[in-house]
Formats: sequence, C-alpha cells, structure tokens
Amino acid sequence: MPNASGIIYIDTSTTPPKGVSIADIQQTLGTGAYNDIGGLIANGNINKWAKYKPVRLTVLGTDDQLEEDTINHRMVWKSTADWWKGEGLQPTCGFVVPSYANIGELIDTNDVWQYLRPRGRNGGGQGVHEWFRFKDFNQYNHNAVCPINVNLPDDTTVTTTVVRNIGVSLVLKADAVLPDYNLKLTDIGNYGNMYLGLIVVKGQQAYIKTNSQAIGTGYGGTLIALDGCPLISSAGTVMLYAVLVGSVESSWTNVFEGSVVSLNVEEGAGVCELTIVEAQQNAYRIVLNGLTQNDKRQWMRRGIIACTLMGGSLVGSDVQLHDMANNYNLVSVDWNVVKHSAQSVTVAQGSLSSLNNVNPDTLIGRIDAPDPDYNDGQLVNFNAPYEVGTLPALVDDYYIITYNFNYQIEL
Repeated sequence: MPNASGIIYIDTSTTPPKGVSIADIQQTLGTGAYNDIGGLIANGNINKWAKYKPVRLTVLGTDDQLEEDTINHRMVWKSTADWWKGEGLQPTCGFVVPSYANIGELIDTNDVWQYLRPRGRNGGGQGVHEWFRFKDFNQYNHNAVCPINVNLPDDTTVTTTVVRNIGVSLVLKADAVLPDYNLKLTDIGNYGNMYLGLIVVKGQQAYIKTNSQAIGTGYGGTLIALDGCPLISSAGTVMLYAVLVGSVESSWTNVFEGSVVSLNVEEGAGVCELTIVEAQQNAYRIVLNGLTQNDKRQWMRRGIIACTLMGGSLVGSDVQLHDMANNYNLVSVDWNVVKHSAQSVTVAQGSLSSLNNVNPDTLIGRIDAPDPDYNDGQLVNFNAPYEVGTLPALVDDYYIITYNFNYQIEL
C-alpha cells in the first residue's frame, strides 16, 4: 500500500513497482490543490517534524540509500541513509534554526524554527539546483510530533517571594511515544552534545545559566531555577529564553563566550514574558475551637488571634488565661485561604496532615488550666505552620490565611 496510516511508501508489490505518486502525496497531505511535485513541496501542509521529507539538496540521486523490505513489499531507507539531514558541516534536517553570536543578541527576539523547502532549479542561485525529488516522501509520516517539551512557567505573573523557585526544564520525548520516522532533537545539528541553558533578559541586560549534562546523555527534566539571577531581585518584567549552548555555565553570568541556539521550536514554545510584582504582606490569624463557653470568656483576647512571623513560624502570642476550668488537647489544625478583596471565596484550604506531615503535638499539644496558686494567669503561644503551599501571585491584593486550632476537653 503506497499510503498507510499517514505514512507514504514506495510499493514494490506490483510489476513494475510503483514509485511515490502525486496522488499518494496529495492524499497524505490532505490537499488536492497541486498536481505537480514543486507545488506540493511548496505548500504548507508538510509536517516539519517528519524525519523523511523534502530537504534542500544539490544532488539529485539518493537511490543508493534505498533497500527493499521484501516482507512488506516496500522500499525503505537504509539505516545508513543520511540525505534527510540536509547539507553542511552540521546539517539541521531542513530547519533554519535561530542562533545568536552571544546572549545579548536574543533581546527583543521571538524567532521560531522554520522548515526550508527545496526551491527547484536555480533555487540556490544561478546554476545551484535544489532538486524536487519524489522519493524524499518515501516513509514520510504525516503524524510526526515535536520531539521535546520545553517547560516554562505556567503563571506569567509571580511575586518577588516565589520567583526564585521557577525556571525552565527540557524533556526529550522517549522513542516509545514518538511516531515512526519522527525526528529527534539529537538528530539535528550537533545538539546532542549541547547543554540546556536559560537566558534571562531585563531591559538591555542578559544573564545565562546552564545545566551540567549534555542533552544527548539521555538527560532531560532538571529545572534551571531563577534563584540567584540578579535580574529577578526587584519587581519588573523579564523575558525567559530556553536555549542550547556548547559549554557549561554553572552560575549566573552576563559574560558568556559562544553562540546560543534558540529552543523556540514552535511559536511561544521556548520564550515567555514574566512579570514580577512585589508581594503585599499576607495576613495570618488563629481561631480556637472546642473550648467551653465559660472558658472562652477567660481569654483576655477573645475571638481571633493575630499572628506574627517568628523564626519561620507564625505565632499568636501574649495571650493570658485566667480561671479556666478545663484542660484541652489539640485534635487537629486546618487552614483556609481567601483574598482580601473577596473574603467570601475560598482560594485554598487544607489540613495539618497536608502541611509537610507535621505532628499536631509539635505545634501545641494542650492548654492547661492556670495554677490556682498563682494570680497572674498563664502565658500561651499558639504556633502555626507558616507554609501553606504556593499561591498564585496577586497584584494590589493579599491573602488572609486562617488556622483553626481544634481542641477537645481532656477527659
């Protein structure tokens, strides 16, 4: 079958064998608008991530790189076939890949990887022919996909308090999940020997940091975090660029020797704008539940206890108890988050068990009734967990986080 599930083959089951036909290409690309090979190559439906597709070559014949698959009655490309890489010292499989002489050249750019099709007779200049070859479509797979995921921040507005923990990572899709005859990032140029880098641009300043392993080692996924980058220390807008570079830069620097290759493989895939805002101070408070009505009256500070940050914990302190009748054990702690601007809408909530598995006894295990031999009461500190997870950044607003300390009378 010349066309099987979006893949084009040279069929050898007939006599004489069929080559790649106009109809095969039209059916696979989903277009009937062109009846010549030049028109089909020029149309925009060719999947650029297919390994076998028309590329710019100045040689006409590639038949010596074909062999017959006698089981399936097809002609296939030998494992040593290399025409699909294109020409040049570091062929890029038909792509023009944005690359820059230094990190500063990326400023104000958003270039995308472009697929360059052959241009035919004299397409490369007078006497330089970029041949249209039907057989370039042999084993073309229209179902090919981009072989990488560049993971950039999901939230484009973050606060100065959390920005250091975000960044960029690169994931190479495993062979098992890629369609047949799909390009890999390591097929292109010398990219398998290069390193993932993150370039941060603010105004006319640019800094870079890289990972320490080349992508061709099977590596992919380690986050390059923004922590330590001088350009994120204050509010403002920065641009993040995922790139490949030829050498390791283990710490942030604005002086980098060597060119950089953009990983903006599709529109917006490798570049994003990040707005950093100053975080308004969140408000924290503690509510006590489970005390008897008479014991509640003994609090010098009734109702909600305001918190202050002390040593990484939130403490509601300077509370004195008088004439309490009962001792209390802490049963649980839960929390609730609202925006100051919309206090009736819960943004997040949880229980102590989700807060790093903290044991309630490490916060405050009990409340003891005051010793009747003393008249100055008992001073109690209520220590609540400080972190409740990452909350979306707010502009001109802040969160109110309430911890509910749930007690029961000691029997």
